[in-house]
Amino acid sequence: MQYIFRNATIVTMSNRGIVQGDLLIVNDKIKDIGKNIMPMDMSRSSHPYPADHIEIDMSGKVIIPGLIQTHVHLCQTLFRNKAENLKLLPWLKEKIWPLEASHTKETLGLSAELGIAELLLSGTTTILDMGTVHNMEAVFEVVKYMKIRAVIGKTLMDDCEGAPAALTETTAQAFAEACQLIGQYHNTCNQRIKVALAPRFLLSASKELYTICAAEARRTGCLLHTHTSEQQSENQAVRTRFNQESIEFLNDTGFLGSSTVLAHCIFLSDSERELIRRTGTHIAHCPSSNLKLGSGICDVSELLRDGVNVTLGADGAACNNRLDIFTEMRQAALLQSVKYGPDSITAKQIFEMATIRGASALGMSKTIGSIQEGKKADLVVLDLNQVHNVPLSKDLYTAIVYTADSRNVEQVWVDGERVVHNKRLLVSDVDEIVQRVNGL
Repeated sequence: MQYIFRNATIVTMSNRGIVQGDLLIVNDKIKDIGKNIMPMDMSRSSHPYPADHIEIDMSGKVIIPGLIQTHVHLCQTLFRNKAENLKLLPWLKEKIWPLEASHTKETLGLSAELGIAELLLSGTTTILDMGTVHNMEAVFEVVKYMKIRAVIGKTLMDDCEGAPAALTETTAQAFAEACQLIGQYHNTCNQRIKVALAPRFLLSASKELYTICAAEARRTGCLLHTHTSEQQSENQAVRTRFNQESIEFLNDTGFLGSSTVLAHCIFLSDSERELIRRTGTHIAHCPSSNLKLGSGICDVSELLRDGVNVTLGADGAACNNRLDIFTEMRQAALLQSVKYGPDSITAKQIFEMATIRGASALGMSKTIGSIQEGKKADLVVLDLNQVHNVPLSKDLYTAIVYTADSRNVEQVWVDGERVVHNKRLLVSDVDEIVQRVNGL
């Protein structure tokens, strides 16, 4: 199928900058950007595509790349508003682990449905998800039919004091189940679904597990994902347990590298920061979660200046209460202004964190993260002519980062398929999801 978007403002996030004109989609790919674009003719040997096409007038609309979150917890969406006023470690032990342990296959699937509905309606088209320990097939199956692009890791917990029995596995069990999921789901659905290896954090997984995950990721090409350095109490517990700093531990296990995303990284020593930079490891910054759990403020401006790739994620609804990436962009920008001054980071840099930097962290920079010929048609259409946006800034990045939110999201496309139209989710019945959640 071919679609031509006419008369749009296109924020490409490539060296073309912002383009006023048309956009051609053929099947799942972006094929052309420019003025007065014509559909491809199937009679031309160099363009073996159908001549049939649909034209959509985008006058007054802004098209941006599909937004990317590099750290979410779909399994925790049902825990929204149920784990309040606690620091990280008691939050986990007293609330989150018991709640996760109570999940059935059905509730886990519903949690994923609720989370994906919120994500798509607010413009997130790609996620890196940290799952739970059991029944992860339920999440993968929901991702299949709800069309979001996702890298999903079963949470691995083989050495965790205080965890419920339902979240405890042996090293062999945890690793075997992760490998089974790789075989079953990795690079499926036109490569829209991928599998990550995801030990939860250093206080819940053994050094052996981190080491074998790192080796398996190198063998299979899977992403590595974990939490680290989120709170001072966590760092101190790691020192007590391993007699090492967190990033040093991860480096010793072979876990760091260009295929690794570390969530949080608020408290880093200079030597740890250098290890992250030197190994090309990526950081997922979760500003709202960091504030709500009282963790602190990540040194995003300095990390970017040092050459570290920093991306964005909402974390889970249990420690954020919402999954809106626009909130995270605005929050990230404001926090750096408080910590380093209002000139420490630009709106464009923040928007890069939610687009091309996120794509790079997921190893997908050749396919998503910007609007360019040959890339996947993952797109968001914004209506910025609303009361909370006008008068519109001459700098469109400022308008998006500081004034936009989920109310501005009019259409969402993933893999060339429209999944949100006129602010309505097309891949699932939102009212029915809400009814089932409220019926629990």
